[in-house]
Amino acid sequence: MSTSPSTPGTSRRAVLVAGVTLGAAGLAGCARAGSSRPAISPEPSPARPGRQARAEPDPDRMLRQRLAIGSMVLISHYQAAIDRHPKLERRLAALRSDHRAHVDALTGSDTVGAAPAPDAPTPAGIAVPASSAAAVRRLAAAESAASSYRLELVQTVSAPGLAALLAAIAASQQVHSSVLRAGEHDLEVEPAPVGRLPDGPIGATTVDALQDALAAEHAAVYGYGTLGAWLAEDGQIRAHQAHDAHRRRRDRLEEFIRRAGAEPAPAAAAYQLPFAVSDGARARKLAARIETAVAGSYGWLVAAAEQGSSVRTDAAGWLTEAAVRAASWGTSQALPGLPAR
Repeated sequence: MSTSPSTPGTSRRAVLVAGVTLGAAGLAGCARAGSSRPAISPEPSPARPGRQARAEPDPDRMLRQRLAIGSMVLISHYQAAIDRHPKLERRLAALRSDHRAHVDALTGSDTVGAAPAPDAPTPAGIAVPASSAAAVRRLAAAESAASSYRLELVQTVSAPGLAALLAAIAASQQVHSSVLRAGEHDLEVEPAPVGRLPDGPIGATTVDALQDALAAEHAAVYGYGTLGAWLAEDGQIRAHQAHDAHRRRRDRLEEFIRRAGAEPAPAAAAYQLPFAVSDGARARKLAARIETAVAGSYGWLVAAAEQGSSVRTDAAGWLTEAAVRAASWGTSQALPGLPAR
């Protein structure tokens, strides 16, 4: 978290981890950096006497393979646009690299998404508009469509780690779409839906994750309250908008927690900033740090929420909003909301 309470919190922490490395063995747990959550890994089933234990089949393997292929198709479209318009390479290279990270996370491979040779020809069958601006608009539309599809899948998959990974990829792709559409202008942050209060019971693990997200929002409200004096006018406007958005999300999370029959954890009496803010550059860095921490809390909430629940869907949308807002302050990640590999 970019701002942390000066005294340790008393709320329980969710014991879930996001599956970032997804090889043939399935989801592998890894603890979030700086978190007290232990990693969880499934215990192997004991083998019957006289028989060799068999690996459990991975029901999501085909889905991960299909999504990895989709990411490789996007890589090919980026390469085709760069081949047709070489001046775009500087603008597109980082986004293309993010897709390689998506492929690696989906397959557990460090080579499937490898870069093509510098003199690789334009992939066959990909038509690129003659105008570079039109080519960028087409990529933006493809990113938006891919993000929407992965957000739809978040609610349907059974594995919590895979749900969090899909939410992270969807958020990254929406960041790409926003960056491509914005060009040299500031990114527009579209607010995620406010969230639908759950109709049914909410499990204790989900409540823990909601409390974790609430703590991140408390810290975000405090952090943004320290930034205004150091930002230029346009930055002040964006910081004010972000501050209001986090206050609304904080209030909504409190409603979620009360609906679950629990009491929302209050804000800390004081917070310690991770570094002193003394100019505009450091203020923007703090704002990006705040959003990255908020995205991380929603990554945990996606993993903690039950399959098919509206909480999981809402958390994925909130993760995306935080990722886009972090990018608007100059920081983006290939897999927002997940711990580094």
